[in-house]
Amino acid sequence: MNEKNTRVPEKRGRIVIRKTSDGTEGIHIHTLLFIISALLLLFSVIVAVTVALCESPKNTPPLVRPGDQTSDNGGESPVVKPLPGMPDLPANSIPQESTSLYRPVDSSSVKTIEGISSKAALVANIDTGIVTYANSPDERVQIASMTKIMTLVVACDYLEGKARLGEEVDLIYSDRLKSYNKAFLTEPGGEGAVSSEKVYVIDLLYGLVLQSGADAAYGLAEHFAGSEEAFVVKMNEKAAALGMTNTHFTNCVGKDDGGKNYSSMRDVATMFTYALRNPLCENIITTKQWKCVGNYRKCSSINSLVLTTVAGKGGPKFGSVTVLGGKSGLENMSGYCLVSVCMSASGERFAVVTMGNKSSSYTDSIHIYKNCVN
Repeated sequence: MNEKNTRVPEKRGRIVIRKTSDGTEGIHIHTLLFIISALLLLFSVIVAVTVALCESPKNTPPLVRPGDQTSDNGGESPVVKPLPGMPDLPANSIPQESTSLYRPVDSSSVKTIEGISSKAALVANIDTGIVTYANSPDERVQIASMTKIMTLVVACDYLEGKARLGEEVDLIYSDRLKSYNKAFLTEPGGEGAVSSEKVYVIDLLYGLVLQSGADAAYGLAEHFAGSEEAFVVKMNEKAAALGMTNTHFTNCVGKDDGGKNYSSMRDVATMFTYALRNPLCENIITTKQWKCVGNYRKCSSINSLVLTTVAGKGGPKFGSVTVLGGKSGLENMSGYCLVSVCMSASGERFAVVTMGNKSSSYTDSIHIYKNCVN
């Protein structure tokens, strides 16, 4: 019997070594497979750890949107890089949500407003929350374009501070804009018609309120929420969070929708007061003229419909009361409406809401400025 066939394999740890016929030592095939498997396992662990480190939020560079710049404060929130022509703006500070904090409450002697034709109206001290005058303040009515105050509020919720003001939104004309005010687009077909435009978010916000632009409303809703339907869900959630129990929204522009888009004078005053608690929203509501940041074919600046109209009627001062801003509207079935903020001689601010005048958004409100605010 050959000696090479009778040798017992030596064991060194877990590796089995056999001596060959020429006296050299070799590794058994099973041992070799074991070593390869171990190396592959080690490589997999190294790759997994590397990927995890790369994807860690601490190591991921922040997303820089148009109009942003990365902060130099240790990677915290981005700060706005002003676009050319953008002035310094107040902070977009989202107010605390509350079912009672902004809701006007009746005093022990609420007076009926005499001398007006609006079917519903309310006057409330914004600083104290006390209703001083009212007619049918909790009746559900169609509020037309006053709806856009909630559109503004929810749009500002998406802003994450002011970091998205410089994003551009593609506006494209469609038939849903017929019969509505448009801030940046025009009806197609005419000479110089503007059927599409890229508009900065900041300009859309001012166009939404100052010109009651339906194009701005749809653009903001679809840009932030992906669709008008998803945006309206957020509008109704905000209304519920603010205790607006007589309110339901079906759209972001104020379309009647067969009576399904409604609110009450008290609820409108609630969302208006809430909006005024956000410095950016307050600035938008009370601005008389906004110089657009972008270069647009239809406009280079946007004027407030409310303040321009009030000025044409002898305002913005009516006696000792100064009108600061607001949002008007018209619903064909229900009439004209207006929510506005005015200041008395003592510096107190009042929300004035009217709905249902058949001839003007302003006649009844001006009567209230002169006779019911002091």
